[in-house]
Amino acid sequence: MSSLEKNHQENQRNAEKQNADLFHQLLAGTMWLSVPVNAGSCGLSADDPAASSGDAAARA
Repeated sequence: MSSLEKNHQENQRNAEKQNADLFHQLLAGTMWLSVPVNAGSCGLSADDPAASSGDAAARA
C-alpha cells in the first residue's frame, strides 16, 4: 500500500473519530452548535424581545 493511500486512510479515520466525538458531545449537552439563520426569513421584527440573541448565556 502506498504511503499516500495510508495517509489518506489515517486522515479519514481521524475525521470519522472527530465526527463521532462531536456527535456524542452534542448528544450529551457538553458541546453546543450555533447555526446562523437568515433573520429576513423569520416573521419577527428586530424590536421583538424574542428576536434578541443578546440575552443568551455565555458558552465555553
